[in-house]
Amino acid sequence: MSFTSRDSPLYSVDCLNPLNFIQNIFVENQWEYQRNADDELYAEVEGRWALYHFSFLWRDDFQALSLSCSFQLDLLKCDRESFYEVAARINECLWMGHFNVDCEGLSFSYRYTLPIRSGALDSVEQICEMIDTAFWECDRFYPVFSFVASGEKSPIEAIVSAMIEVQGEA
Repeated sequence: MSFTSRDSPLYSVDCLNPLNFIQNIFVENQWEYQRNADDELYAEVEGRWALYHFSFLWRDDFQALSLSCSFQLDLLKCDRESFYEVAARINECLWMGHFNVDCEGLSFSYRYTLPIRSGALDSVEQICEMIDTAFWECDRFYPVFSFVASGEKSPIEAIVSAMIEVQGEA
């Protein structure tokens, strides 16, 4: 997923709170969001396979922006150990961020934290890439989690099938 126009006037960055900038991204893309506090932003955006639930938190004391992008699975026909195994094996493949597992709620979350030191937010591209990466990783690995949850494949079989790059569409 990429954004429409990063040169838009909506992309002026508030150096004190990057959530204001992220809110502008959601407004421009006409994505539903909710802002409960100055340091929290929540949104739901349709991904390739599922509805993704975004949570952004700004910690001024740490000068860090945290993103969590989660999705639900409808069924569970495997044991919890398989969920933990698949998340651990996927995390070994990731360069940035990681997946968390919530077996009770049948959800997976891609999490990423971006330090933004000295209130300097001169990297609009970093925040846009952070959001793009969350979409990319969730779209890329949703089938893996789904295969394991449905009991169709073992964690290793599911990862191998997802890592095969397919040319074109069926």
